[in-house]
Amino acid sequence: MLKNITFILFFTLPATCIAQTLFFDNLKNSVWTGEEHLDEITIPKQKEIGLSRLTTITDSLPVNKTIWAFNDSLVLSYHNAAAGVDTVITRYKYEIDKENSLLRIITPDKGVLTYKVGIVSTNSTAILIRRKNKK
Repeated sequence: MLKNITFILFFTLPATCIAQTLFFDNLKNSVWTGEEHLDEITIPKQKEIGLSRLTTITDSLPVNKTIWAFNDSLVLSYHNAAAGVDTVITRYKYEIDKENSLLRIITPDKGVLTYKVGIVSTNSTAILIRRKNKK
């Protein structure tokens, strides 16, 4: 039993850290999709946000999604599948803390939403887990 636990810890923890590192290494200039409709009001209320890397052109997305485009700023857009239209919802500044696997989103009112990056599967899915900010 102890051998099994040691094996799991020895081999899975480094894999998780590597996947999280890949998320941050490739974050700039990447595009992800999230839940159907998140905006500047609903995002701060979310305790967890699931993201999937966008690998197709948004016109071909069959369902409505929120699109997260990480560049010099984070641009959130809403993709309306029926109309084939993307509408910018909001822009945020963001910071990464690769060492602690944290993504900080800075809101227009200078608030900070801090998220721990959860397990990333083959660098194509991630979960952002909301952390309370230290005072």
